[in-house]
Order: sequence, then C-alpha cells, then structure tokens
Amino acid sequence: MSATAQATTPLRRNADFMRLWAAATISAAGSQVTAFAMPITAILVLHAGAFQVGLLMAATYLPLTPFGLVAAIGAVAAAIPVNVWRLRGAPDF
Repeated sequence: MSATAQATTPLRRNADFMRLWAAATISAAGSQVTAFAMPITAILVLHAGAFQVGLLMAATYLPLTPFGLVAAIGAVAAAIPVNVWRLRGAPDF
C-alpha cells in the first residue's frame, strides 16, 4: 500500500481511531451520568438541602483550579525566550 493510499483511508476503517472514538464516547457518557446522578443521589439518599447540593457541585470544579494555574504558568514560561539578549542583538560580554 502506498503512502497516498494510506492517507486517503477513511478514519472509520482505522482500528486505533475507532478505539479512541469509542473510549471518548464512553467517557463523555459517564461524565454526563455522573453530573446528573451525583446531585440526585445527594438529595434522595443523603437528604441534602439546596445549599449542600450547591457546595457539592462547586466542589466538582475545585480540582480544575490548580491544574489551570499550572497550565497558565507553563504557557507563560513557554512564551518567554530563554536568551532575550541574544534575540535583541545585544553584544556578548
């Protein structure tokens, strides 16, 4: 099979892509079930009030904060050139 023939093969025939697509679909469905079931379970089983359910839902976003900060710091660090003086044409001492 030539490189051109491989490039035109549809993704639906690629086994690796189909496994990736199936895993992403199952993961998204599981996330949606969890987002629906967690507050319902808190209300029906734990008899939680509106404020407690609100805290529970807010707590689901807490892990995103440190990861977002680390990603932002990494993005800023990647944008800063390592040797600024050489990029500006300053003489080497």
